[in-house]
Amino acid sequence: MFKNFSFLTFGRASGDFFNFLLFVLIARTFGQESIGHYSFAMALGGFCIAFADFGLYYLTIKELSHKVLPFGQSFASIWSLRIILAVSVTVALIFLTPFMPVSEHAQSLILIIGISFIFGTLVDGFSAVFIAHENMQLAGLLDFSHRVTGALTAIVVLLLGGNLFLAVGMLPIMAVVHSWGGYYLAKKRYGRLKLATSWSSVSKRFRSTIPYGLSELLGQMAMRTNIVLLGFLLGTTAAGTYNVAYRIVFSLIFFSIFVRIILLPMASSLHTQDKDQLVALYRNSLSLMVFFGLPTSCGIWLIAPDLIDLLYGKIYSESIPVLRILSALIFLFSVRNILGTFLTAVNLQSEKTKREAYGALSIITGNLLLIPIWGVLGSAFATIGSEILLLVLFIMPLSSILGWPGIGRTIVRSGIACFSFIVPFLFFSTAPLFAKVLVSIFLYFATLFLFTEVRQNELPKFWKLFRNSPRRTIPATEGNCQP
Repeated sequence: MFKNFSFLTFGRASGDFFNFLLFVLIARTFGQESIGHYSFAMALGGFCIAFADFGLYYLTIKELSHKVLPFGQSFASIWSLRIILAVSVTVALIFLTPFMPVSEHAQSLILIIGISFIFGTLVDGFSAVFIAHENMQLAGLLDFSHRVTGALTAIVVLLLGGNLFLAVGMLPIMAVVHSWGGYYLAKKRYGRLKLATSWSSVSKRFRSTIPYGLSELLGQMAMRTNIVLLGFLLGTTAAGTYNVAYRIVFSLIFFSIFVRIILLPMASSLHTQDKDQLVALYRNSLSLMVFFGLPTSCGIWLIAPDLIDLLYGKIYSESIPVLRILSALIFLFSVRNILGTFLTAVNLQSEKTKREAYGALSIITGNLLLIPIWGVLGSAFATIGSEILLLVLFIMPLSSILGWPGIGRTIVRSGIACFSFIVPFLFFSTAPLFAKVLVSIFLYFATLFLFTEVRQNELPKFWKLFRNSPRRTIPATEGNCQP
């Protein structure tokens, strides 16, 4: 698993890093109004992802990893449906954008970013194929090239004095190029990618993906609704104030997202083969997320003022309290994301979707109630409240199959270790931020090592989790397979 995780982590983490740099550069170069427009366009673009992918990413990983049917037969309906969805969403975006009640500047950004996201789902679709076959090096390479080249070309355009539209216009171009690249790699490794020969097979595939699609749509609503509602209710500048803080948090939850991608095929396989190993994987994964998420949330809360000033400048000081509230999201989302992975793995996707609907309803209601009262801070509180609700709702159905998470002691140990963060900030307040963060991390792990349970039990489990994964060979009947 460690090898697989390293491939995906390098590819996606690099891409997220450069996209975050692009966001910071736009904020510093064009100011609050333009970053507000950009944030609003990115939020609406997320819904383009939801409708264009409609859950096909995780369905592809789950279906192809089972190897029930030959690759060509399984993928034909998926590939056909993905093309139909991409074309349909593109047409809808072009038609609806001029009617949106925002400035022409924002409308242009919505159109450009939306198209780049739609073509990005095609790239992710091929990555899902590689992940399902455990060709993580290809998935990592494709993700790395797509995300990094898109962000880097946009950054170069800005550094050379180009305007925002020209820079953002590089994103759909790179997405189109990498869609073709993903198609070429998949065709070379697995043989010709055929389209479905009958409409019935495509419609059947669409019906099977509805729970996944609704789940993805609800997930995007949970992530993007705040910014969209802030843009409509308070203006795009308020959306930018929120997103300046949210982008920092989002860049730090990538770890749990990558772990989910690695865990899904493994957990799906263990569900049909070995329940004891599945339960062990479930608890070890949750413990790992606690040890990652809790100190990260605490650390971001502590350094929020310095971090906002360092990255964006003092004009974004209004985002500091927003970041402190949203810092809890790192821990909550990390744990909830793993719970969602195992709901999918044990064939409770429909139940997961139903509970995500409750979460989406709560975040919409919370925003509508709290934004008029507390503004941007109200939106942040609504996000945290919705995430806590989802955490509880996800645990309930899993407890009857995999048992209770059993991570209470892990949370206590990690919480005690988190108090070590305070030491550098109390006694070395004038030291550079980077030095204080490094000392805090060292003290956190040093405190954890004082617990015998961590040294003798938790750490060996984590090492086993990353080192071992079920290996599968790809049947020779699946196209022109290469070693």
